[in-house]
Amino acid sequence: MKHISDLQNLDQWTLRMSWLDLQLMFTQFSPGSNELNQWLDTVAKAAIDVFQLTSGGVSCSLDGKEEKRSGLRPSKPGSIWLVAPLVSKLPSAVQGRVLKVAGKQYSMVHI
Repeated sequence: MKHISDLQNLDQWTLRMSWLDLQLMFTQFSPGSNELNQWLDTVAKAAIDVFQLTSGGVSCSLDGKEEKRSGLRPSKPGSIWLVAPLVSKLPSAVQGRVLKVAGKQYSMVHI
């Protein structure tokens, strides 16, 4: 799952390659399988992490544990602007999971 971690390094040249890789990965899972759910969580977390790395704040993992992100920055600062266009081109299941994880992160930080 090399390209999931590469979301921090997105640029205009790797955007299409990442989109195609994620599309291909998505189609290889059986609908409703545990593996698909784990993959969706991983993709959603990677997308949210790009924003949290930029802010350098505290985030909460999917299991509720706080994680400090101080000092970490995406290697390509402009990659934050390419995450939304990438997610918008992915299947609705991926988009929904990103929204779910983002909502969960937001509610844990703002409680």
